[in-house]
Amino acid sequence: MRVTTGIKELDEVLNGGLPIPSALLILGEIGTGKSVLCQQFVYAQAKEGFKCIYFCLDNSPFDVRLNMESLGWDTKNLENKGLIKFVDLFVGKERPDEKYQGDPKDFDELVGTIKRFFYGRAKVCY
Repeated sequence: MRVTTGIKELDEVLNGGLPIPSALLILGEIGTGKSVLCQQFVYAQAKEGFKCIYFCLDNSPFDVRLNMESLGWDTKNLENKGLIKFVDLFVGKERPDEKYQGDPKDFDELVGTIKRFFYGRAKVCY
């Protein structure tokens, strides 16, 4: 089974999209679009009705939402439907006075967050 990346041309190169189940590592230089690729994948899958979780490591959830909305992707509607969840693992890196929502090194905490949010099939991207 394969699922769309949300990018027609990439899906064609990948023979119909990303294989499921699979683990993917996306590497690239700063500014090459890795985050936008993940955001587009999460948005496309949420629109298909899959529950998606986005771990915000490099930007705050506010900034990720703002970026996605600037591309015309209605994240608020999908969040309200319970199809996208942004997990803040960024706060505290630059603003230590704000409440830190999670430790990206605490695997048990991350797994707990995933278990609380999901049931059935799920997509995870960070």
